[in-house]
Amino acid sequence: CKFKVGETVRVGQKLDKGIVKYVGETQFADGLWIGIELIEAEGKNDGSVKGVQYFDCKAGQGIFVREGMVAKDDDAAPAEKKTVKRTATADKGDKATAPKRTVTKDKDGGSSASGAPKRTVTKEKK
Repeated sequence: CKFKVGETVRVGQKLDKGIVKYVGETQFADGLWIGIELIEAEGKNDGSVKGVQYFDCKAGQGIFVREGMVAKDDDAAPAEKKTVKRTATADKGDKATAPKRTVTKDKDGGSSASGAPKRTVTKEKK
């Protein structure tokens, strides 16, 4: 399991914030369960299920979920992730500058450019 007791996480579709209080097997169902004390949302228990205490928290603040329902707190809120903004460079006159292009003329009078999309120009014969 990638979660450890004491770690702050987000839980479920609403991404409720909580603290991992228990990681392991339980008597109420097979498999690995993560016990979480929710910080603001309403949970389902006090860290106990069917009379077995797995961790301590206030009544109605505890919840047990499968690992797939939990995300690390720093990964859980996409809106909080940093966005990289790309801008054009500016010269002394505060004008945006385009990438430099190189134009090469061939012996037949045609030309080609690097740094720009290639296009072919066909001259009509008179």
